[in-house]
Amino acid sequence: MAGQAGSNGASHVSLGYRPEIDGLRAIAVLFVLWFHAGLSGLPGGFTGVDVFFVLSGYLITSIIHREAQDGRFSFAFFYQRRFRRIAPALVTVTAVTIAAGYVLLLSHELDELARSALATITMVSNIYFWRSANYFDSAEGIVPLLHTWSLGVEEQFYLLFPGALVLAERIGRPRLAVVGLGVCSFLLCLLVTGPAPAASFYLLPTRGWELMTGAVLALRMVSVPTEARQTAGVAGLALIITAAVLISPADPFPGWRALLPTVGTALVIVSGGESSAARALSWPPLVYVGRISYSLYLWHWPLLVFLKYWRADLQLPTAWAIGGLAFAFVLAAASYRWIELPARKPSTQFRRVFIAATAAAAAILGVAGIAIAGKGLPQRLPPGVDAIDSVRNAYAPLAHSCTDVGVDYALAHCHIGPAGPPEVLLWGDSHAAAISEAVAHAMNRPGLLISTGECPPLPGWPNGWNPAACRATNARTMLFAERNQNIHSVILSARWTQLNQEHGIRFWQKMQEVVDRLDAAGKRVIVVAGVPDPGVDVPWASAIRARFGRPPLQLKCPRAHVPLNGIILVDVSAQFCRSPAYRLFSDSNHPSRFAGLEIIAPAIRDADRGSAK
Repeated sequence: MAGQAGSNGASHVSLGYRPEIDGLRAIAVLFVLWFHAGLSGLPGGFTGVDVFFVLSGYLITSIIHREAQDGRFSFAFFYQRRFRRIAPALVTVTAVTIAAGYVLLLSHELDELARSALATITMVSNIYFWRSANYFDSAEGIVPLLHTWSLGVEEQFYLLFPGALVLAERIGRPRLAVVGLGVCSFLLCLLVTGPAPAASFYLLPTRGWELMTGAVLALRMVSVPTEARQTAGVAGLALIITAAVLISPADPFPGWRALLPTVGTALVIVSGGESSAARALSWPPLVYVGRISYSLYLWHWPLLVFLKYWRADLQLPTAWAIGGLAFAFVLAAASYRWIELPARKPSTQFRRVFIAATAAAAAILGVAGIAIAGKGLPQRLPPGVDAIDSVRNAYAPLAHSCTDVGVDYALAHCHIGPAGPPEVLLWGDSHAAAISEAVAHAMNRPGLLISTGECPPLPGWPNGWNPAACRATNARTMLFAERNQNIHSVILSARWTQLNQEHGIRFWQKMQEVVDRLDAAGKRVIVVAGVPDPGVDVPWASAIRARFGRPPLQLKCPRAHVPLNGIILVDVSAQFCRSPAYRLFSDSNHPSRFAGLEIIAPAIRDADRGSAK
């Protein structure tokens, strides 16, 4: 997201100013903003970051290569320019964000913000978020500095690549070095995206090939004939737009899909400045957005986060989202005018910029350290707020350790109730794990939990975050239930409300087949249903409402809709509206331990006794 580049009109590119590069930046940042605001139509808007990576690789390599060829490259001057470009705006936004966090955030959120601020200032935020945050999880929509992960990638590239390229220049092999690094990084990306998607998404080794794509262009390794430049430019822009429209957070990424925005950006750059795509990207308003894109990227995400926080809702209404983005443009324009430009002027002494930015960074480190040492400083908040928020940790003992573990692990480690061969099978998605303690208390017989996230107890289910694991686990679980003579009761639990809304009667027809198979095997089938679907993180939203003195969250508790024959239905819906909402959920949909022990367990116990009469 830093710097500018240009062309002399030849079949390769050079470093003169090219307005279409700023236009590309504008497209990239607008796609990212659109995606982050939760607006419809661009599910792959996050691929705008990939455009920035290619541009950064192109710019940095162009600078180093040209100056090394002229014998005037200076590491000191290079890093001074990078510092002027990145540090002033970054420390400003980070300081404002952590100050707002002190005023607004709950204790655990301030602690997390402080830790992420430390990571941001020390240029390792991508590593921090790799270990702590899922970029596409809606719950991470309230992490104010999550967007700085991409800056971490670029900053690490700035630290490591110049030395490698200068060394390659000295031995006369810059092209070989760039191609070698790029190919190795791309192959690693392909290998890692499937088994370790978070690492592939956040880390430089699997993102480096995108930066190296820009480096290949800067070293003049790719040329486009004059007659093909028009096509190349249009095709490149089309690929960038296609990525934003067709890729979604559900797709494994980056992997091969990142080729779309990466190759698209490369085609626009290499096509020169005379194509119709370049002329469109050179539209003055678009160029201006590109110039302020760095500040715009920095400001927009904390603003959206704090709007969500104020509303106590992870989803912003369209009007709020657009209003937040409009305000981000105002802040970005001011930041560009009064922070970025003065810091980058050659007439501004670097010593002044360095002292101001490092002093601000030191203050951020100090304030963040106080917040971490004080465990989020709960004394800032009205009494009882942290107690409400702490319900997020009130989940069943096996809720996390026995979800997504497979049948073999479950047979060894996921027993519930008294010791002995299991007589009760609790089978379902993560909701089954959430009520496992309740089932153990209600049935008081040896049992077994088999739980797979986003995977209802339906063999052959094609959806979920890991369809292969879902199908394999469900197939084995069905055979285990049918063949195990000790199992006399099968309790099915899932997020039925969502499944009914998304899949309707066809889902229930398939579920009826499961019930019929279990019934034919002599098993009694109990379905636990009626847990409301609040649509918000209940402990978080309840704590914020208490924080600002607002009325408590009210649940809607419709009766369970389970159109199945041959089952014992345990409908817990009515009881959920008779207790304070914050006690009943550990997040936006999973029942808490309190709900399990005080509501769900008695309901199962009563149904079990009634069916035995």
